[in-house]
Amino acid sequence: MRPLVRERAGRHGIALHTGVDDAITFAPSGGRIEVRVKSRDGVIETSVSDTGVGIASGVANELRSGS
Repeated sequence: MRPLVRERAGRHGIALHTGVDDAITFAPSGGRIEVRVKSRDGVIETSVSDTGVGIASGVANELRSGS
């Protein structure tokens, strides 16, 4: 999975909080939320996924580009 949002140090916690908050808000009752954290080459990578409807591709592309 490609990163949806890349954040600089110091803002990572805010991005993670937002991702988890959105997953809780939009996952259906009884749905699943998964948070993964790993370190690679001195960089912390996190991902949040859920069983909700997802983000429209146009919005996801805007988030990736930083618009």
